[in-house]
Parts: sequence; C-alpha cells; structure tokens
Amino acid sequence: MYALASVANYSGESSASPLKQTLDHGALPYPLLKRENVVPTASILVADDNVVVLDRVQQLLGGSEEFNVVATVTDGDSVFQAVNQNHPDVIILDISMGDLSGIEVAAELRNRGCFSKIVFLTVHDDPDSLQAAMGAGGSAYVVKPRLSMDLISAIRAVLHQKIFISPTLMQT
Repeated sequence: MYALASVANYSGESSASPLKQTLDHGALPYPLLKRENVVPTASILVADDNVVVLDRVQQLLGGSEEFNVVATVTDGDSVFQAVNQNHPDVIILDISMGDLSGIEVAAELRNRGCFSKIVFLTVHDDPDSLQAAMGAGGSAYVVKPRLSMDLISAIRAVLHQKIFISPTLMQT
C-alpha cells in the first residue's frame, strides 16, 4: 500500500499532495483505459519445412489482432531453440520436416515440460497420423488443403482448452 505524503506549499504550510487531493475528490488526474475492448494476443511459433506454407500461415494470421507470429522455423531442431527464446502460446508443427518429425518434436516438448498448445498442420490425412499426433501432445490437427478454412478455428479452440480436428478427417 502506498502512503500519501504531505508536502509544503509555497506559503510554508503543510498540505496534502496533489495525488491525495485528487483521490479525496474521487477523480483521477488521467482517464482510465477501458480493458474490456482489449483482445489478448496469442504468440505463435510456426514450424514447417516449406517456406510457401510458412508465408501462407503468416499472411493468414497477420490479418488478425488476435495472433502474433513470434518465430518461424524450417526444421525440428530449431523448434526447441525458438520455444526457449519466445515461450509461445501456440506451436504450429508440420509432421514431415526432415530431421525430426513434428510428432517427435511434440513428444520431446512435452517431455521437457512445455505447456504451449500444439497444432499440427500437415498433408497427412490418415487416421494413424492423426492418432500419433494427438498421442504426442497435439491439441489440434489441420490438414493443409484446409489451412485457410481451419487454422484460425483450430488456434482459437486450443486457446480455449478444446480439441480441433479438420472436418475432412472426421468423415473417413
């Protein structure tokens, strides 16, 4: 708790500080910012070995004040460093990235105690890949042909502690 000090005025008499006078009169010396209109921004890390996909994701998410792409990487090994530097809310992982698969990366992130939500973005539209991804710690699974339609919904879902799977996978 802050103490409000008395200060001497120019005539040598003691008077309450300007802040105390303001508080006593029930007004603040500056307008309050209204927080109800502020949308929290989710930090996003994107990992995909295809730079065209990276660009599409950045364009899609860049058009929203809800998301901030804090890093993009093109291989599995780089994900760990980017996570340590940026502590993203959401990690978007491709499954097939060469050196380490997104599934291996997700499992290792969970083993290291990472609490970021993981969204898989992949061309793999088979039930086995879906099961492996979700088993490794994924919270969402988006197939690349539905990137524009599903990615933002998937991110919103995982941020609200829900699971998202592209609808085309639910039809098989």
